[in-house]
Amino acid sequence: MDTQKSTEQARRGVERRASDRVEVVRGARVRRPGSARSIPARTRNTSECGLLLEIAGGPEGLTPGCRVEVIVARFGEPLVRSESFIPARVVRVGEGDSGRALVALEFEQTGTDALAA
Repeated sequence: MDTQKSTEQARRGVERRASDRVEVVRGARVRRPGSARSIPARTRNTSECGLLLEIAGGPEGLTPGCRVEVIVARFGEPLVRSESFIPARVVRVGEGDSGRALVALEFEQTGTDALAA
């Protein structure tokens, strides 16, 4: 990655995302692959390539590069079965409002429909 080019794009406000983001707030859970314990979260936005999660109390050990699985509630429904978890990778961790962590995820398979119906 060309850091100088990325910095210049950011300064100019150039969009670098591979797909458009849609603001949407839904319940979600994220976990390490194979773990029975999942972390409650909510989506802030989503795209064809990934999503941004908000996690109360901090990122709980989620760091850039780590593999995770995420599940997002369907519209008007609670979270569904564990086999519906989607493989993803943490690409960025930041701080949101009121001490909440913002965790950006990239889906392992492009075109994953995390918010179907």
